[in-house]
Amino acid sequence: TRRAWVKAVYEDDNQRTINFQRTITAAGDSEYRINGRVVSLQTYNQSLEAQSILVKAKNFLVFQGDVEAVASQSPKDLARLIEQISGSWELHSEYSELEKQQDAAAEKSTFAYNKKRAVAAEVQTIVEQKKELETYESKVQLRTKVTVEHMLHRLFVAEARIDEIKRDIGTLHDGSVAQASQQHVGLNASLQAQQKAQAQAFKAVNRQERQIKLVEQTMEARQPKIAGLAEKVAHTQRKAKQLEENAAAAETEVTRQRSVVNELDSEYARVTDAQQRFEQEIQADRSDHRVDDTTMAEYTQLSEQLRSTSMDDTSQRDALDRQIQLLAEAARRASDRVGGLQGVRDGLVASEHAHASQLQAATNDMRSVEQEMQQARRDAEAAKAEHERLVRVEIEISEKLAGVAKELAQARAEQRETARETRLRETVGALQRVFSGVHGRLAELCRPAQHKYDVAVATVLGRLMDAVVVDRQSTALECIAYMKEQRAGQATFLPLDALQPAPVSDALRHAHRGARLATDVLKYDAGIEVAVLHACGGALICDSVEIARHLCYERRLDAKAVALDGTVIHRSGLITGGTAVGGGQRTQTQRWEAAAVENLRRARDRLTEELHDVARERRRLSKDDALASRVSGLQTRHRIARETVDALTRK
Repeated sequence: TRRAWVKAVYEDDNQRTINFQRTITAAGDSEYRINGRVVSLQTYNQSLEAQSILVKAKNFLVFQGDVEAVASQSPKDLARLIEQISGSWELHSEYSELEKQQDAAAEKSTFAYNKKRAVAAEVQTIVEQKKELETYESKVQLRTKVTVEHMLHRLFVAEARIDEIKRDIGTLHDGSVAQASQQHVGLNASLQAQQKAQAQAFKAVNRQERQIKLVEQTMEARQPKIAGLAEKVAHTQRKAKQLEENAAAAETEVTRQRSVVNELDSEYARVTDAQQRFEQEIQADRSDHRVDDTTMAEYTQLSEQLRSTSMDDTSQRDALDRQIQLLAEAARRASDRVGGLQGVRDGLVASEHAHASQLQAATNDMRSVEQEMQQARRDAEAAKAEHERLVRVEIEISEKLAGVAKELAQARAEQRETARETRLRETVGALQRVFSGVHGRLAELCRPAQHKYDVAVATVLGRLMDAVVVDRQSTALECIAYMKEQRAGQATFLPLDALQPAPVSDALRHAHRGARLATDVLKYDAGIEVAVLHACGGALICDSVEIARHLCYERRLDAKAVALDGTVIHRSGLITGGTAVGGGQRTQTQRWEAAAVENLRRARDRLTEELHDVARERRRLSKDDALASRVSGLQTRHRIARETVDALTRK
């Protein structure tokens, strides 16, 4: 008989050899043997499956067109075929059920974790309140103890004082009463004398005040007289001017009369001289000739006429001399009177100028004091407004500080950090100090808009979360050379001038209501947009795995889809899910939490410093009473200046 068989020799992990043999008889029946022992088909298949050997495959031949048919299948059908071949499809229902249980367990775990965090925060708050209560109780006990000690000390001092008074009383009873009485009488006498002196001083002060008031009243009463004197001075000035004009006219007249007198004197001298010559001629003629009576009579008549004319001229000259003397005396008296009136006028003008100067000085002083008062009041109002503003700022900062403290209490107090992350953070810090074009790690430069996207964004960024963003490719090369010199490990650099990310289709933004681009859920500066686009590409973040499957398998979008739990469906259709050992995704998301906590701590420190500064400034304004003293002093000066101006104005 013709028979055909095939035999497989398998060696397991324990170095044990197993022979699997299948024989086909001439009748077409199959016979199955394991190590030469005939077994049933079911036992044969179970033994193969126990060794992880596929039993579903019908043959090992690949016919023409099978590869093309498989390659043309959709990602969903291809994944189903692979699952059927691998045998995992039989576990599909069980896997789905277990996945639902896992999701439920994850939700319960998240709820329990959040509840644990809330309970931990509440416990921490209760512990802090308990510490504050214990501190308060200790302070109350300390205050009670100090109060008791203070009261005991006061009682001790009172008892000592009582004993001292008792000893003094005993001493007084021993014979010092009379001496104390004498001292009392002497002190009373001294007190009365001081009181009398004080009363006399008060009387003197009142007398001086009355005298000052009388002087002021006298000055006020003389004010009309001064006004009349001013009018008299003006009248006298006008009269003096008229007298001066009259004196000038008199002097002119005197000069004219003197010229007339001089002319008359010269005429008289000429006539006298002519008379003398004539008499001499007559005498000469008498000696030579005899004068007849007619000539003599004519001579006598002419002589009488000459004497009469000369006498008239002499009397007229004397009258003019007397008139000149009277006018000169009147001019002298008028000049003296004008000089006296001018002196009075000059005195009154000087007094008026002094009074005007005093009034002007007092007015200027009052105005300057008013300006200083206004400035001081403005300064006081500004100080008051500044104080109120500082109070409002202090309240606002206190409220912000309370909010930050509450957020810090709810956040995790400690963040775990591996040695590699610590070394990388220190290295990036050193690069930023050495090179100006280093922006920092990508995880520090961008963060999700909401916490629910932390895991998905960390999955999208992957190893590029630790990539260092620099401005130029030359800067990246310099950083790499520096790290080699310092043996600081390795790092990935993203030069902004060399990256050329592929354009993202705008249709992906509207692909599904529960899906959005990874770049749209990130917060970052516009300067690093190229690096973010390079790291994220066209990845979609979906609210659930079902949405990701719908987009990739049913709608066949050419994009990587990432669910919120970190499950990834690649463009090729492969699915990556689960959590890495050690919680890699959680470690990545903790960086944002650590950055948030660090920002909260910085904000707390900054607000605390601002609160201290505001409190210090407010205390300084509260203790600064210089403005109040200045305003009070300026008010006193203004009152005195006002009284002075009023008194000068009344004068």
